[in-house]
Amino acid sequence: MMVLMNRVEAVHRIQEARQAHTQWVGHARKLISAPAMDKDIAPVLPTDCVFGDWYYGDGQLLSFSRPFQEIETAHNELHSIHTEIFDKLFKEPRHSFLLKYFRKSGEQTLADKTEEAKQLLVRLEEVSEEIISQTQSLENEISDLGDEDFDRCIVSGNSTV
Repeated sequence: MMVLMNRVEAVHRIQEARQAHTQWVGHARKLISAPAMDKDIAPVLPTDCVFGDWYYGDGQLLSFSRPFQEIETAHNELHSIHTEIFDKLFKEPRHSFLLKYFRKSGEQTLADKTEEAKQLLVRLEEVSEEIISQTQSLENEISDLGDEDFDRCIVSGNSTV
């Protein structure tokens, strides 16, 4: 029976993915605290961040685990919220020339946009905590498996837990 990663490597990769996720959330916070500096950090697809590289790559070997399966929805939501924050701060509204001329007074100020982005950041941080919790549960589940049980789960795709 060929196994592509052992239990200890799996736990290590989960920890690395969680750390990359935490760093990514830190970058999202910087969008609000220093927007001029981070305008070039555009949103990415869930498959294009370091965490997504792990989740949709080597992490798929852990798809037998319920905590692993629950991560995807939260991870997609996280990226969706990040895109909303970025758009709120940096995307210019598209108006015709005449509408721009007449609506100048009604457009949102930077302070308004920043306040709305801060509210979105609260939700992003809540979703991030879900992901951290789910990866911790996954790590605990994998750590609690014996090596043979882990290998069997990887090969069969079914959890023994």
